[in-house]
Amino acid sequence: FPVTISVINRYGPGSYLGKHRDGAGLYWKFQLIFLKSTKSHFTWYDKDDNPHLVEEVPGRGLEMPSHIVRESTEIGPNEEDKYSMVFVWK
Repeated sequence: FPVTISVINRYGPGSYLGKHRDGAGLYWKFQLIFLKSTKSHFTWYDKDDNPHLVEEVPGRGLEMPSHIVRESTEIGPNEEDKYSMVFVWK
């Protein structure tokens, strides 16, 4: 699978990524690799809109289709910055 985009994300206190799903057709799958986090914030939602919080262990990878609804909840004022790397492909 050719990687089309790779990005390193940094979320500081007050940062978040609201509940969303990525645009259809841009890419099929993405892989998220957690690099640094003091608290888990990444949540994905199943077809019944039930939330599933993912344990953000440094080095852990998570691969899923781009149509899955997901979010990263707000980083608290006393938390360290959170870092992750994302790869997407078509």
